[in-house]
Amino acid sequence: MQYGVLLIVVLYVVGVRADDVASLRADIEQLKVTREQNKQLAQELAQLRNELSELRERSRQEKNAEMRTSWLESSVSEARGQVSELGAALEALTSQLSGLKTEVKANAAAITSLQKMATSRKKSYEHRELPPVKREVESRHRHGRGQLRAEVAALAEWEAKTEDEVSNLNSRLDMLETNSSLEKIHGSVLELLESLEALESRVDTSLPAMRKEISRSELDLARVAQDVALLKEEQKSQKMTVQALSSSMSSMQEKVSSVKMMKFKHQKVKSGDNPTEVVSKLNAIISEYEDNLQALSHDCRGSDGLSLQMISLGGRPRLVACESGWTVVQRRKDGSVQFNRLWEEYAIGFGTPKSEFWIGNEALHLLTVANRSRLRVEMVDIYGKHWLAEYSQFRVGSREEGFPLTVSGFSGNASDALAYQNGMQFSAKDSDRDVSNTHCAENYEGGWWFSHCQHANLNGRYNLGLTWFHAAKNEWIAVAESVMKVKTE
Repeated sequence: MQYGVLLIVVLYVVGVRADDVASLRADIEQLKVTREQNKQLAQELAQLRNELSELRERSRQEKNAEMRTSWLESSVSEARGQVSELGAALEALTSQLSGLKTEVKANAAAITSLQKMATSRKKSYEHRELPPVKREVESRHRHGRGQLRAEVAALAEWEAKTEDEVSNLNSRLDMLETNSSLEKIHGSVLELLESLEALESRVDTSLPAMRKEISRSELDLARVAQDVALLKEEQKSQKMTVQALSSSMSSMQEKVSSVKMMKFKHQKVKSGDNPTEVVSKLNAIISEYEDNLQALSHDCRGSDGLSLQMISLGGRPRLVACESGWTVVQRRKDGSVQFNRLWEEYAIGFGTPKSEFWIGNEALHLLTVANRSRLRVEMVDIYGKHWLAEYSQFRVGSREEGFPLTVSGFSGNASDALAYQNGMQFSAKDSDRDVSNTHCAENYEGGWWFSHCQHANLNGRYNLGLTWFHAAKNEWIAVAESVMKVKTE
């Protein structure tokens, strides 16, 4: 009887170790798949970079065309302004010519009148007969006639000059009237205006199509840049995952090596051996296993950066994702894992820590039952905006209690949506534990702490089923990615 019990214990330990080895092999296979995916991502990234270079070249050419078009538009506007100035100057010149003609005609009439007046005065003074006067008076009259003759001579000289000026002005007017340069200038201006209008019409016709093509190219370029950014982010995440897996694999390989040595050491245990020796060897195996389990941490406390670590939960080893002291308990990012599961599946957990997963309600209870725990919820909505909800106190009750939720001490920019579900038991599609008249878990296709029904739900159907209610804005946040983390103190 004692030997049978010992054999069962041995088989249990060997089974546990076999599970660890199988899990290790599965992770190694997953690592190989991840490496292949990284190679494919690298090839796709190189192809996208080539397409991005081509699009940038096309965009550069189209931007040059747009610059030439803009320069042409400014040149047309400048030429139009110059033509307008030339037309204004032509009108001013024509107006000045008209005024000059009027002035010349008025001066000619005045000069003619003066000539007639001077001729008349000259004749009157020359033929005027003066009465006999005394000698003094005659002397004075003679002197006055001399002055008058001098004035007449000066008037004649001024008349001659005036006639010359009139003749000069008349010749200039005749030249202006007979010259066709103004008409030529006017005709050139009209032709230039017509050419500018035709050029402007061609530009206006081709510009919308060119702008449309430029907009389409810029949109394609933005899409390619976004795809490249996503691929870079995915590649970075894959590299971090590979590093974490490599570190974890190295640690697990060391443990597996010790297990293999232990098996080799005790492989001579047979049914015919001394029971005392069998018990001693089995106790050594159990003691080694318990020592290894005791050496494991119970959470991610003290971890640095992003890594995969083995911790001890409920007396069994558990591989979890750690991030700077936080234990990641939930992740949604692409809908690759089905979350519409049974209540028992939610109790145990599903998925893998390096992808989408739920750590399990039993693990949440063990992580939060004996310590003061904090909850951090990080979300990204469908528009790329980041949201944060953090609770200074977080606890999940036991299986017998229905894994009830207890949260308080909210901070962050995403609003205290979990307060609506505080104190509620966990519901799934086969276990309706909410207080609503409807089956919330079945309607929203995912397990959660539902009430009437939800203000927050990060386990629902991935396509627009992940939600968080923002009370300050009175609107729902459409969540595209979510990560829930727990830190114990």
